[in-house]
Amino acid sequence: MTVTTRLLCAIDAAYPARLAVETAVEMAQVLRVPLAFLTINPVCQEGPSETQFWDDRIIAAVDAHLSNVLADAAAIARRSGLSDFDCVMASGINIAAAIVEYAQDRGFDHIVLGSSRPSMPVGATHGSVAAEIVRTARCPVTVVR
Repeated sequence: MTVTTRLLCAIDAAYPARLAVETAVEMAQVLRVPLAFLTINPVCQEGPSETQFWDDRIIAAVDAHLSNVLADAAAIARRSGLSDFDCVMASGINIAAAIVEYAQDRGFDHIVLGSSRPSMPVGATHGSVAAEIVRTARCPVTVVR
């Protein structure tokens, strides 16, 4: 059995992420472990002038939006009485890979995330960030629906 000592909650602006936040906060409280909320910015921040798709306004808007997502998660944690948490924004074009790499590199041993996909055979969830994390993570993953 794996003992959870550091909990990572991967979030975005979708409704299932709120459910994941609530679940992760409860897990952190019950297990008495630190929690980090992680959101991934998929917008290329390096060399925006070299790409035709992203400019400084788009990058700033995405950063602001994701900062609000993290602020909302922090507010839920505080209202629940949790104080041992961090909020982190990382970047990566492959969101699932960025989450798994962040968890591995920083010693998180359990990942919590939300998914709006209904329960289906694994092959039917091809393309799902949640399915990719479950498939590639080297630690337990809790998917909240």
